Amino acid sequence: MPNPSYSPTYSHGGAGGNDGKVVGSGKWIDVAASDKEAVIYVACDYQTAVDPNSPPAEPLGYAAIVAIEASGGPINPLTNEPIDADAIDVTNGGLMMNRGERLAKVVTPTMPYWRTRVVYLAPGFMVRSYVPYVRAMDGMPVSAGYVSVVSNATQGQ
Repeated sequence: MPNPSYSPTYSHGGAGGNDGKVVGSGKWIDVAASDKEAVIYVACDYQTAVDPNSPPAEPLGYAAIVAIEASGGPINPLTNEPIDADAIDVTNGGLMMNRGERLAKVVTPTMPYWRTRVVYLAPGFMVRSYVPYVRAMDGMPVSAGYVSVVSNATQGQ
């Protein structure tokens, strides 16, 4: 039976995440609470139900290019996020995705902040990306979080 005390943390699409229907960076997810590796899932699909006889076209042969980025900080207190220039693209330019494709990437707490960046998106498609949970020090699954300046300011003291 699933543990109701945790829920997915979205970078794109879904509750709390950035809009997955446009090109751009998603929200940073904080996995530092995990004592083990976590997984970020990425899915590409239609924005809405479509007529199966005339689905949106994939003009370049794929529906989206999605980069997965990591950052070790520091946090900009004005934006409450890691500095964009410090982001490391761990996918070497992004992953080409087709409609209905789901991908997973193992992420480590040694790089505590992770997000997706939609590099290209064909019209009519959307991207969802999320970390379903992280494993806490006691071994129990808990929700990943979003970056917090207060928690990061006190971590180094």
